[in-house]
Amino acid sequence: EEGTFTPSYTVGGGGSVNSVTGTNVGTYTKVGRMCTVAVTSNYVSTTGTVTYYNLALPFTGANTAAGMVGGGFGQETGQTGSGMLIKVEDNSSNAIVWKYDGGAAPANAYFSLAFTYQTA
Repeated sequence: EEGTFTPSYTVGGGGSVNSVTGTNVGTYTKVGRMCTVAVTSNYVSTTGTVTYYNLALPFTGANTAAGMVGGGFGQETGQTGSGMLIKVEDNSSNAIVWKYDGGAAPANAYFSLAFTYQTA
């Protein structure tokens, strides 16, 4: 199965997402229970403190009791150029996106992300 979705975000750290004001598209390819996702979100407008982003998934992650069912990499392309890590935890409807070095994720981000995870 192949499809598209509109990425939506929340943030950790007490901040909030106002909107995504530019390009905001997600694509996926799902073969069996494996789903590969690519996301481009240009200008995720935020307020307050941002430590990480939660990206809503097109399908819920598997419940394997392993703690993590997928992940990948990306880049913040408009503000800092920082590398981003993505992880999908067991039975989650969100992917967690954070800065590769463990520091706070950039506010008002432009994302190019790719990851694979096992679905429920």
